[in-house]
Amino acid sequence: MFTTKTISLFLKKNTKNKISSDLSLYIANDNLGFPIILPEASLYQNILITGTIGSGKTSSAMYPFTRQLVKYKYSDENLKLGMLMLDVKGNYYSQVQKYTNYYRRQKDLIVIQLRWKY
Repeated sequence: MFTTKTISLFLKKNTKNKISSDLSLYIANDNLGFPIILPEASLYQNILITGTIGSGKTSSAMYPFTRQLVKYKYSDENLKLGMLMLDVKGNYYSQVQKYTNYYRRQKDLIVIQLRWKY
């Protein structure tokens, strides 16, 4: 498991403190001001975000990550990303819709809803 310090040292050696234009996720800056990013390879693995109810997992991690992924090469038909998102609580969709509207990707958004009657 990477710690903030481990990731920062990795970035210092390999990206010279610049956020890459390649596919990666920017997390934050560490306490020394260096960016903490997850390289593209980590996106093909599992990412675990933990915290108690109401601690901000969705607003401080999921929304920014989603925005970065929707934004990635959004104007290039051949390179923009396709994603599958499952919104079990029903509140994530509205934020994703804002991002697709902002980056003019409305036509890329397909919503499949299941309506259950109890």
